[in-house]
Amino acid sequence: MALGVVGAVVLCSGCQDPADEAAAETYVPAAAVATTADLVTTGAADPAGGGVADDVAVDQFGVVTPDDADSVTQVPDALAEDPNQPAVAPETARGGDDVVLNVVDDGDRAASPVIEVDQPFVSVGFTWPAGSADSPALQARARALDGSWSDWFELEASDAEPDAGTHESGAEVRSGTDPLWVGESDAVQIATVGDAADAVPVDDVRLVTVAVPETSTVSVDDVAWSQPGYVSRSTWGARAPTCTLDTATSIQAAVVHHTAGPNSYSTKAQAMAQLRADQAYHMDARGWCDIGYNFVVDKWGNVYEGRAGSANGAVIGVHASGFNTSTVGISVLGCYGGCSSNATLPAAAVKAVARVAGWRLGAYGVDPDSTITFNNGSSVKTMPAIIGHRDVASTTCPGDNAYAQLAAIRSAAATYVPPVTGVVYRAHVADHGWLGWQRQGSAGTTGQSRQVEAVQVKTSGLPAGIGIQCQAHSASIGWRSWVGSGSTCGTTGKGLRLEALRLRLTGSGSGSYDVWYRVHVADIGWMGWTRNGGEAGTEGLSLRIEAVQVTVTAAGAEAPGGTGSASNRSINYRSHAAGLGWLGQQGDGTLSGTTGQSRRLEAVKIWLPYAQKWSGSVQCSAHTARIGWMPYVGAGKTCGTTGQSRQLEAVKIRLTGELAKHMDVWYRVHSANVGWSAWVKNGAVAGTQGKSLRAEAIEVVYLAKGADAP
Repeated sequence: MALGVVGAVVLCSGCQDPADEAAAETYVPAAAVATTADLVTTGAADPAGGGVADDVAVDQFGVVTPDDADSVTQVPDALAEDPNQPAVAPETARGGDDVVLNVVDDGDRAASPVIEVDQPFVSVGFTWPAGSADSPALQARARALDGSWSDWFELEASDAEPDAGTHESGAEVRSGTDPLWVGESDAVQIATVGDAADAVPVDDVRLVTVAVPETSTVSVDDVAWSQPGYVSRSTWGARAPTCTLDTATSIQAAVVHHTAGPNSYSTKAQAMAQLRADQAYHMDARGWCDIGYNFVVDKWGNVYEGRAGSANGAVIGVHASGFNTSTVGISVLGCYGGCSSNATLPAAAVKAVARVAGWRLGAYGVDPDSTITFNNGSSVKTMPAIIGHRDVASTTCPGDNAYAQLAAIRSAAATYVPPVTGVVYRAHVADHGWLGWQRQGSAGTTGQSRQVEAVQVKTSGLPAGIGIQCQAHSASIGWRSWVGSGSTCGTTGKGLRLEALRLRLTGSGSGSYDVWYRVHVADIGWMGWTRNGGEAGTEGLSLRIEAVQVTVTAAGAEAPGGTGSASNRSINYRSHAAGLGWLGQQGDGTLSGTTGQSRRLEAVKIWLPYAQKWSGSVQCSAHTARIGWMPYVGAGKTCGTTGQSRQLEAVKIRLTGELAKHMDVWYRVHSANVGWSAWVKNGAVAGTQGKSLRAEAIEVVYLAKGADAP
């Protein structure tokens, strides 16, 4: 990928002194610069048609002065169909040349010569210093590789700027237009939309071209999509963010956009190429940390995760200034009103936008077809939960044809809200107090170094009689007593960080469900999922919990995500199964091995993933066919045999040192023809002896001394 700053369009008529322009900051893009040329307007033509007005100032490049009016070409139409006519374009500019908008017509419009770009590009846009009082009114056209010229496209100024207080708001960002996809091109020409005296009132305006970005080789974390048919960031070739992306406490509204580019893309690969180009423009020209939209939808209804993490939290995008925080920005690839294509929003795209909006809003308890009160810190606005960009900004986005579909999108989105079952929960955060109730998302904050001090958890939609209890480990206190549904688990008003927690379901019927939870811990990040009384967080490390996620599944269902290392008091293990070899890491009571496949376990490995508060470790002894009991082995060592076709029949697991005084290790084995054994602990036998019955699976849990059996 290459991004070229083709030039800086500078109008000096407002300069107090030509030297003022010399102070303009030199722009060095993060990506390779393809070509650079300085584009300088000559100022307005004389109203009488007599060339350059006398008050045109000299810019720092010294290209045009009040004495060199002969350099301006006066033509009837500066936007002539063929820019190579000698009367229209007296010269051609290449990268590195000084280029002047020196073709002025009877309508006082000024155009540049043809700008030859050394490396083919696919998108163009304009940027200018953030905070400028005005924005330029400019248009552009591009020459395709076959020599044909596109129509002229006006590039509308985008209102998208980072919200105050986010990481990006402190970066060296630039204002700008949205990028315009032009397809593979090798030349560009720009012009003012109207009178050149009024069209470019901003200093340091730059024309940017973006070359076709190749698929990224940067490793990015994929989201385990809970919905089918979504395209992950790694699939479309996203680059990794350049900063820690901020997250809000909830999502309250969805903002619908269009990218305002052409609708002529004909394959999914072309759609993904546009995404990569838009991300490059947002990051390298605008100075943002990632693509601005949370999600992008193409005309066939494919949905792409945009900004990293948007599928799993309230990630703050850059898509609607003042309304980025607590909204999800969904942009449809193409133009759906106000552009030359003026296409109707396809039914597949309507459905896809509705599906994303319903999913993300529903995860935070918002009815997509409702009216909400939105407070962005500077104003309070009553509005639908799903709005168009134009509802909160001076723009035509998402185009008249897409905007007309918003009622249908709201109605459809309500059918895609996740079922209200399981639990709702909220967090008490330092300097914020109690945040909003969550259903599936993150309760708390990440990237803000704020500690969670307490949580409240309630059942929602589970059968009557099922409750939930919570136990908190608070700084300076340790483990507190279990509290019931909706009660404060932790402390408030004492400034004490929550360090770990446990959750469990209670009551008749609770055995039909598992409660899963995980925590985001300072200096560690998201830890693994654990369930049904397992410990999530850390103890003895003085690390704060910053966010919590909770969900309920049917008993025995797969974990919502990775289960390794849910706590510094987690226990991890993996098993070696016949015909499969070593299986993946499991932890905290999740199944390792197989059931229903008649596969023997041959060995296991067990270890503690984090530093412990007390000295000691974990050991394992295996009862193996034709051998019997084997000696205890230490943490991470092979307990059993491999490569000998010997079935594991039973195990004993124990703790050593001070750990054994404070912790219990519980475990059970699934044996052929028997099923699951009872839970046992601390060196007792799990499995069978003398019956030649193979062990097929194992589960292990690590709990505080005296805690109830799993």
